[in-house]
Amino acid sequence: MQLFVRNLDGSSASFTTSSPADLAGQISSRFNLDSSSTRLSYGSRAVPSSGSFADLSIPNYATLDLSLRLLGGGPKKRCAYVFAAKAAGSTPTASTSATPAPAEVSASEQTASTSTAVAGQEAEKKEEEAAAAPIAAEVQVQEPVLERCGSAALRMVGECPRCEKNYCGAHRLPEDHACPAMAGFRKAAFDENRNKLTKEATIVSKISAF
Repeated sequence: MQLFVRNLDGSSASFTTSSPADLAGQISSRFNLDSSSTRLSYGSRAVPSSGSFADLSIPNYATLDLSLRLLGGGPKKRCAYVFAAKAAGSTPTASTSATPAPAEVSASEQTASTSTAVAGQEAEKKEEEAAAAPIAAEVQVQEPVLERCGSAALRMVGECPRCEKNYCGAHRLPEDHACPAMAGFRKAAFDENRNKLTKEATIVSKISAF
């Protein structure tokens, strides 16, 4: 099948091909173009590389238009605001062991057990203190998990002039993203205002001279 391809400069070239994929390979080799950046169209319809010319209703000796795929724009910048995420998990709870219900005892057994009650309480206190020591040692302070804001940064008004980072609409103000350079700019503004007031201050000795 013979087809004509109108080039980018308006000139036409003849190709003998059997499929759109073969035609795209011949065009890329003849015009030294990348096949992924070229685009063929017949009338107002795009010609995909898959399929056949019969499926696309393209007759013999037809003229196809060649164009380039222009990549517009760049990747969107993400907001530079970083915050501490809440750790997901259940809070630790104190484990308690189930104790059986006390059984009914006779008066003689009850009197015999009262003699060892004080010694048993002291032993339980010592066991609780010994068990609490390794538990306290195992407790570790977990560092907060830092996450970044997933919103897109604003192109013009999202750039902070102090830290020179891009932020979204919710974090573009220095107070919202806790700008680290805020303290230095505040001190510079305070010093400038103080120097201005010092120069404009009224000196009593000059007034009394009049």
